[in-house]
Amino acid sequence: MKTFALDRLLNLKITDISFCEFKDFDANEYFKYCFGIVRPENAVVEEVKLSFTPKQGKYIKSLPLHATQKIIIDNDDEFVITLSIFITYDFIQEILQYGDEVKVIKPDSLVKTIKQIHENALRRY
Repeated sequence: MKTFALDRLLNLKITDISFCEFKDFDANEYFKYCFGIVRPENAVVEEVKLSFTPKQGKYIKSLPLHATQKIIIDNDDEFVITLSIFITYDFIQEILQYGDEVKVIKPDSLVKTIKQIHENALRRY
């Protein structure tokens, strides 16, 4: 299965080439753990735990990051959620946009990735 970003298609042409439709394909199930349209081959669904500042938590609560989002803690000190997703470049970029208002708690591999990106960015200053 391949996915394509329709907004990036150029020079679309109708041809006589046909395709075989997957009769049992369920798009909702296929993309259930995806962040965006990317579903990595051989990827494993991981539980991600994120801690946000209370201020950012209000935003995340009103506009969830993903359908699997569950609120674990919602108080005056922090807003903690879990997500069950494939960890992709797009998801990492989403986390990075929250800057110092988010902390990755788990999985350890994602903690290390985000930490390394921030350390690399800091060295540029």
